[in-house]
Amino acid sequence: MATRNRRTHVLNRLKSIDGHLRGVIRMVEDDAYCIDVIQQLQAVQGAVGRVASVLLEDHLQTCVTHVIQGNDSDERTRVIGELLRLFDAGARTTSDELSTVADVTTPFGEVGGPLQLAPAVPEASHAARVPR
Repeated sequence: MATRNRRTHVLNRLKSIDGHLRGVIRMVEDDAYCIDVIQQLQAVQGAVGRVASVLLEDHLQTCVTHVIQGNDSDERTRVIGELLRLFDAGARTTSDELSTVADVTTPFGEVGGPLQLAPAVPEASHAARVPR
């Protein structure tokens, strides 16, 4: 981190996220409605992403700029490689998250694919309908 102000800013954001996440943990412990928990988790994820962006911006403006302007080509190659690996890992994480969502097992034991609704079953019938 380049400056004390930037470090303080990041730490304050992280402490806020920590408090928010503790609140989400309490929601789960209290058996809160799933959608409410998911919405709060999305808010936490967004806040973490914003902190990561602040850190990346600071890194680009300080460390990376210093190395790019320097004369050490090995160091320049190393720093560029770090950035490429960082973005590659981020891309893999995003695609892994998407494939995980597609592989979720439905209540009917099926994996992935669009949800298929069964035709309406008359009230008198108690037979379970399973989508095809």
